[in-house]
Amino acid sequence: MKKKVSVLLVALLCTAFIGGCKKDSPAKDYAASIKDKTWWGQFYYTGSPVEYYAIHFSGDGSLTWSEFAADYPGKWKLDGNKLMISLDGAASTFKATVSDENKLADIINTQANGYNMISGEALANPANTPLDNTIWKGTAVSGSLIIALQLSFKPGANVEIKSGSNFPGTRTYIMQSGVIRVGINLFGIMTSATEMKGSVDKPAYLWQATKQ
Repeated sequence: MKKKVSVLLVALLCTAFIGGCKKDSPAKDYAASIKDKTWWGQFYYTGSPVEYYAIHFSGDGSLTWSEFAADYPGKWKLDGNKLMISLDGAASTFKATVSDENKLADIINTQANGYNMISGEALANPANTPLDNTIWKGTAVSGSLIIALQLSFKPGANVEIKSGSNFPGTRTYIMQSGVIRVGINLFGIMTSATEMKGSVDKPAYLWQATKQ
């Protein structure tokens, strides 16, 4: 009996020793999910409807904020998991916590120039996924108005748009860091390998489409 007790005590001591010697899990490298990556989310100007935005964080601390209206330069800084975003010339600053799930939490908006960030998360798809010969179907919604939308991407950076909007036909598109633009009429973000979201005609006309 004494022998069994001794063996049990030795086993418990060994377990405790091994557990005590384990190294703490390394802290997450939050910069790896920000640097040279594109994030997206929703925001609104004070007094205006919600719309989509995308941010590409360059490795040199600069960024490009993209929305329906245009692309704007800015800067970013990360301290641990605390992210600060500022837009050049707009006197607007956003502060947020980067979660382990690559989403923005505890967002604080500086109200200058009317920007109000609601959400943010990393794109789930590799930037600039080829779109040639793919078809995407969805809807554009503004209030109670719902319009069918189809995007057929063709070689040569062309896309055929079929919808109830006032600009059907084949147009040239530009895609950079997951952001898609068709002239001044359509802004989109490739949020995943099978989903796009954006604005069409006006910032308030939100659309989404899935790959067929």
